Amino acid sequence: MAKWYLEGFIDDRRDVWRTPISSYPFVVGRRAGVSLHLASPEISGRHAEMVTRDGWLWVRDLGSKNGTFINEQPLETETRVAAGDVLRFANREFRLVSALESTQGNTTQSITQTVALPSSMTPSNLARRLDLARQILENRNLVAFFQPIVRLDSGGTIAYEALARGLDGGDLVSPGELFELASALDKEADLSRAMRHQAVLDSGPLLPRPVIFVNTHPAEVKDGPGPLLDSLGELSRSAPHCDLVLEIHEAAVATPQLLRDLGRGLAELNIDLAFDDFGTGQARLLELVEVAPKYLKFDRAWISGVDQATDHRIELLSNLVSMVRALGVMTLAEGVETEGEAAVCRDLGFELAQGYHFGRPAESATFVD
Repeated sequence: MAKWYLEGFIDDRRDVWRTPISSYPFVVGRRAGVSLHLASPEISGRHAEMVTRDGWLWVRDLGSKNGTFINEQPLETETRVAAGDVLRFANREFRLVSALESTQGNTTQSITQTVALPSSMTPSNLARRLDLARQILENRNLVAFFQPIVRLDSGGTIAYEALARGLDGGDLVSPGELFELASALDKEADLSRAMRHQAVLDSGPLLPRPVIFVNTHPAEVKDGPGPLLDSLGELSRSAPHCDLVLEIHEAAVATPQLLRDLGRGLAELNIDLAFDDFGTGQARLLELVEVAPKYLKFDRAWISGVDQATDHRIELLSNLVSMVRALGVMTLAEGVETEGEAAVCRDLGFELAQGYHFGRPAESATFVD
């Protein structure tokens, strides 16, 4: 098995590849027949090569037009590299990975499905962003933000949804970008668990005894609810100062049986259940009867502009709210941004609401009087 791998984009598609450095000299370039072919006009025919000596990996530039860089420093002489270093060949960037980190074999393979990376992600900065994601996960460089959930009749806060961000020095990394990067690393479940843990750590100032809505990711239940329930049990035992609610999206639970098993497990842990984004895909009305959550969050697509909605839309929404409440489930309107939307939701019988009108996500200290 190869001792090292190069991880990054090898072409203009959105697949992240891990390529073994399995024979020497290992030549990187645009010319056909080299060890790693990079089809970019910025890459020279024979751009750089790697050799092994005394058990170490060394890199040298082969007189390329646009240079070779190690950790953003131009390569001027043959230089020894180690796992974790970022190698850039002109406009193509890779992270050097040790065999211990890799689960791949000795052929170039895609380590992920096609990834819808943010516009800020390019072949020239992928390795650094993936390395940032690894550091955030390994060092728990996260901070939790909390958004109030209020009672519509009184406006009083009854709970908070936890929404963690990554820390990149003094900058914040959005959950969306973090999960896109975690997907390339096959670490979505690890990231989801870390975010919940951070939410509990940061919830201390939210007194007295806050109710915290935490989230999950479909990767956590792909092999059944056991790992997720174990994680939540450990989290609950470490957080006697707060009550937990697990939010799940219908995409996270593939079968009714999985949902039933999850519901029973949560009940044993005294953790409440909330269905998120209701009305955006399959309505799953049957599951509402069989595994009644404590809360049902109506997607903001229902709420946005509801104060200007047609009579038919209002009637449909009113019927849905009445049906859900008849099941003993608390109804929550997501994405309420104006007083007009809040007023209509109140009139329709929604009990709870969440959105910028009542408060933007903020660190817990913001909510301390």
